[in-house]
Amino acid sequence: MSDNREIKSSVGYLTFKTRTAQSALPVENVRITVSGSEAGNTEPIVTVISGRNGNTERIALPTPPRMESMSPGFNGEPFSRYNVRAEAEGFYPSE
Repeated sequence: MSDNREIKSSVGYLTFKTRTAQSALPVENVRITVSGSEAGNTEPIVTVISGRNGNTERIALPTPPRMESMSPGFNGEPFSRYNVRAEAEGFYPSE
């Protein structure tokens, strides 16, 4: 069985919207850290900070190739998994 890190040659994108309870208000300066979720590969990949509107910039992350993941003989997962941690002053951290 091949290592998933070897077959991730496409790119997917994530953005985050940070809000207070029930999406009432945007939260500025939230530190969002994206890290790997595979055993032995949990190091941080990227950290972004939310802006005044509570949104982050778009970040690119490796994904399995779309065409291969749709093939009947594809042995990997047809998606990528990442861990996300959000931290901001005055709020409990969230994962």
